[in-house]
Amino acid sequence: MAKKPLFHSVVYYISPSLRSPRRKQLQAALDAHGARASTIISDATHIITDTTRFDGWKEANEGAEIVTDRWVDRSVVLDRAEPPEMYSADPTMLFSGVTATCTDVARARKTIGTLDWVFFVLGTGQLTAPGDRLIHYPVPRRPIEEMAGKIFSITNYTGEARDYLKKLIVGMGASFNPTMRQGDSPILIAASTESEKAKKGAEWQIPVVNHLWVEDCYMTWRMLPVTTKYITFPPASDLSGLLCERGMGAYIENEENLRIEVYAGRARPQVPRRAGTPATHSRQRDGCERGQRHGQCRGGCGG
Repeated sequence: MAKKPLFHSVVYYISPSLRSPRRKQLQAALDAHGARASTIISDATHIITDTTRFDGWKEANEGAEIVTDRWVDRSVVLDRAEPPEMYSADPTMLFSGVTATCTDVARARKTIGTLDWVFFVLGTGQLTAPGDRLIHYPVPRRPIEEMAGKIFSITNYTGEARDYLKKLIVGMGASFNPTMRQGDSPILIAASTESEKAKKGAEWQIPVVNHLWVEDCYMTWRMLPVTTKYITFPPASDLSGLLCERGMGAYIENEENLRIEVYAGRARPQVPRRAGTPATHSRQRDGCERGQRHGQCRGGCGG
């Protein structure tokens, strides 16, 4: 039997509140995947909008799904119709489809995320998939056994990027020390080999690895061997620009190992982002959200 088009049951109306180029883009995507356009709001099963008070909003069918344009984008990317309640255009419904729970939820295909994810969503007003970022998805209760007693230090990363790496390190069961000491047999995380700290690490013959190794260890939840990939620092390049681009992907662990701070279900708490809340609020909570900037080590081997 032939597979039905992605939006085969969708009759859509695109709000004029969206810009014309965006409306055309959405229409093309919807039409290409089997949806049908409607010029009459009351006939639409799905209304694509950036506000709940669009022109003619009172005419909308009571059962119509009122969603943001991101519902179309994510559905096309994932090749499945995403739950409309996760993309409500109503800011008071930001966590529609999400409730705190400690129950077995993963095999029920519910949304599972950490408190970092909750703070990120509240700060940005965007309901992202927790698996898109490493620290947004729960990790196993047990730390990585081989990480016990390991001490990490960091160079080339400052501010939020540094905090993000510290969260990964401590989360896996290791320790972080901003001051690198030879007697501690530390592991140094670096974005390049140009800082004084990285040069001292090479002199002391301690492991100097890029952040990809830390992220891969976190994703697979095991201490990986340090291969060429993790000690490669291309000349005149800086790997810090790749930080935070990794998600859990196929490495999401068995639900029996998940931590307690899990969120799932279909309750609808009223927790909209407050007007005037700066976007940086989420980054302070998240530790690292978008491409963060770094700085060279400027304080001997403590930076």
